[in-house]
Amino acid sequence: KIMSRLYVSDMDGTLLNTIDDLANSVNFMLKSFKFPLFSVEEYKYKVGNGMRKLIERSLPKEELNEIRVDECLKVFMAHYDKHKKDNTAPYDGIVKTLEALKQQGIKLAVVTNKAHTAAKPLVKEVFGDVFDEICGQKENVPTKPNHT
Repeated sequence: KIMSRLYVSDMDGTLLNTIDDLANSVNFMLKSFKFPLFSVEEYKYKVGNGMRKLIERSLPKEELNEIRVDECLKVFMAHYDKHKKDNTAPYDGIVKTLEALKQQGIKLAVVTNKAHTAAKPLVKEVFGDVFDEICGQKENVPTKPNHT
């Protein structure tokens, strides 16, 4: 019996350094609503649970309501969609590691809390067809670790 092996990885902060583009897009959104901005370093503590949560963590507390978050998320996503590759790049050694795993016949997958509509094209553009499956966050589907 041949057993297939699978390697599943997160994307942001694991395969790709995306923090600068995320920070720039959130700051663009914050600036457009005249809210205070944050440094790239501060964003490292705001990411990790999906884009909606990133927006919630970045807004002033008095602005935290579903309507405002929806408005801000739209502005953020429009900007991020155009600028998600400005500074984003794989971490050193990642491409060679993925190629080595692939040569060993290991299937590769990405599971991320980044919106699926942003994650899939970004992974394909940066890594080509090396991944067998790409699963980003979709509406009405729980984020990781409850992601399926």
